[in-house]
Amino acid sequence: MVKVATRISVALIVATTTISPVQSSGAESSSPPAVAQIAADITVRIDGQENGSGAIVAREGDTYRVLTNCHVVDTPGSYAIVTSDGEQHLINIRQANCHREADLAVVQFNARKDYLVAEIGDSAQLTTGTAIYIAGWVDRDPVNPERGYRFRDGEIAGIQPHARKGYAIVHTSESRPGMSGGPILDAQGRLIGINGQSFTDPNSNAVEFYGIPIDTYTSWQKTDSTVSNPVAAVTPLPNDSLTEPSSSTAPPPTPEPEPTPTLPPSNNNTQIAYVPSSNYALAYTLRGHAWPVVSVAFSPDGQKVASSSWDDSIKLWNPKNGKLERTLELHSAGVNAIAFSPDGQKLASGSEDKTIKIWNLTKNSLELTLTDHADWVMSLAFSPDGQRLASGSKDNTIKIWNLATGTLETTLSGHAGAVQSVAFSPDGQRLASGSDDATVRIWNVRTGSLEQTLEQHAQGVNKVVLSPDGQRLASASKDKTIKIWNVSTGSLEQTLNGHADSVNGVAFSPNGQQLVSASEDKTIKLWNLSNGSVERTLEGHSKAVKSIAFSPDGQELASGSLDNTVAIWQAKPQTEDD
Repeated sequence: MVKVATRISVALIVATTTISPVQSSGAESSSPPAVAQIAADITVRIDGQENGSGAIVAREGDTYRVLTNCHVVDTPGSYAIVTSDGEQHLINIRQANCHREADLAVVQFNARKDYLVAEIGDSAQLTTGTAIYIAGWVDRDPVNPERGYRFRDGEIAGIQPHARKGYAIVHTSESRPGMSGGPILDAQGRLIGINGQSFTDPNSNAVEFYGIPIDTYTSWQKTDSTVSNPVAAVTPLPNDSLTEPSSSTAPPPTPEPEPTPTLPPSNNNTQIAYVPSSNYALAYTLRGHAWPVVSVAFSPDGQKVASSSWDDSIKLWNPKNGKLERTLELHSAGVNAIAFSPDGQKLASGSEDKTIKIWNLTKNSLELTLTDHADWVMSLAFSPDGQRLASGSKDNTIKIWNLATGTLETTLSGHAGAVQSVAFSPDGQRLASGSDDATVRIWNVRTGSLEQTLEQHAQGVNKVVLSPDGQRLASASKDKTIKIWNVSTGSLEQTLNGHADSVNGVAFSPNGQQLVSASEDKTIKLWNLSNGSVERTLEGHSKAVKSIAFSPDGQELASGSLDNTVAIWQAKPQTEDD
């Protein structure tokens, strides 16, 4: 039988980790000691590469699910959950499931014991002044050589529904490193949020603490079966042994490139050779971003890879040796989109701070900041002549900018959802857009008129891209499919099925014979467009793959993932087995 936390009066025992409840008094509202008892029972300690806390939110058989912050469990390595009785449960971090936008994750452990499961509350009812309690395990410090449990009271200081990464709850309960991912409870002991962030004003030294409403989790359960249903088995990774945990504030590890595989002989022909999909292999895993990598792009000469992240930064890498060359850090929120200019001298970045920045890479300087969108900038594309930039936004619009003057030329309206992707045709005469409203639209750039609306996706469109000859358009969708369209007629030519979850990114090979896709299912697939078959599935990321790009010569791929890394895949010489 599943033990679910209820509103009962209990005796609080603070001298030991194991705390036993007494009989219910039947009171409608719990006393602070009763809430403290519930908190102690449902709160778990998470030890690993990043220390944190969590709350037990579900049980099925011997499998328990724990809700925590994604940033607690998104670094590969050994992890263990320590329950209220002091038992340590090794977990397979590869089975951690991070929310696509909010800083939430679900992990699970197996135990043939009865642990209390949190009663889920209703965070929609929270108002300023509501009494709350938080719990968690603080990190070691100079005074305390071991992590320690903390339970604190406070109140709601504000609700910010559009906060980054889901942190809509502002509260007054003092939180310390290690408590990230711990529960926020109401006065009845119900789980109404997950604690996770703080901010110190540099001028006043005032501190605010932030949490994610539990309604974000309950909504997630309804749309993602992997959050509600445990996987078949939860086992530690092979050869894992829990190591001494590192500080949760430790800097990200520096890139450790693997040996460069032997590449095929260079082709001096001007025509780009077709690279069989079976020839791609992981060459480098680039580490340096502190948050998920959501966009990657190759420079036109193939000598640089740019990556952007929810950590507010853009990084420039050398794909030939895996070295970090430069970091650009003037955005004040996550960077959702990046694009190189056709001459490779400029880089555009679009951010959740609602701005677009144009960087001069030759002078290593910021050249322009464009500020007309009313919400997050989700996508960017340079025109083929480099004179214009198109941007798609969460405000449901597309804007076309004149880069010579830094002025807005046109606003294209019509989508009923966020514009997740924009792409110019090779001749610059048309612009394609994909939206959360599940449509692809094709616009006349000169007149700003809508030419076609393509409507056969069942869910939102994450990415659109045109073939090098401009005759076909590929769209990737949350409905797990990729569709290939005839641009001239608007007719659907192919539907590619094979991914097990949302398809986040797609790109044509330079010769247009091949397609590569990136998915929430953690895989990259290469497709043969002559017959619509999957030629190879690439696995190397431990979390969802958000972005994918071909190098200009087709010899490399770059992918960005929720696991905070960029992966560089390189072509190998074809063998008889390929």
